Amino acid sequence: MKPGKVVELACLEVVCNGAQVLIWTVFDEETNLIMQAFSGGHEGVEPGVCVRALTGKTRDEDRENILMDFKKGQIDVLVSNARMLGFGQNLQMAGVMIISGWNDSFEQLYQLIRRSVRYGQTKVVRVHIPIVPELEQAQWDNLQRKQKNFDEQAAMQERYYLEAMGDRIG
Repeated sequence: MKPGKVVELACLEVVCNGAQVLIWTVFDEETNLIMQAFSGGHEGVEPGVCVRALTGKTRDEDRENILMDFKKGQIDVLVSNARMLGFGQNLQMAGVMIISGWNDSFEQLYQLIRRSVRYGQTKVVRVHIPIVPELEQAQWDNLQRKQKNFDEQAAMQERYYLEAMGDRIG
């Protein structure tokens, strides 16, 4: 089951690589399933790995404390969704992301990854996107198509910029 694999991967990253891990979900129920796998004695769960979750039901003061503890390195794994943390947060302390839940929005995926891949990041950020092919392959193919279009458009803009600047550069 996917939540169990996500939990195993997170524990492996924390224990073997000393990484702080962000697990991204889409729905609170998905977050709950992952948290149950952490607390339910699932195979691969390491004792001593500190895990917290932010959902729509998390009280504001608890949300602030959890986020601050994660930023201070007191929480190894933070499970949340884009609505809670996806835009505007600086989370450079996270060296690993596991994107468990996602949708067709390339912009949202880009924003999630950019929470850690920001100015001031000192590590290479590893991003894991486990998929269940029978359920998610078409969506994954669509995101890959959007990524390719983004890369091509960015390269084209860079070429146009350099042409426009001409000999003013260098």
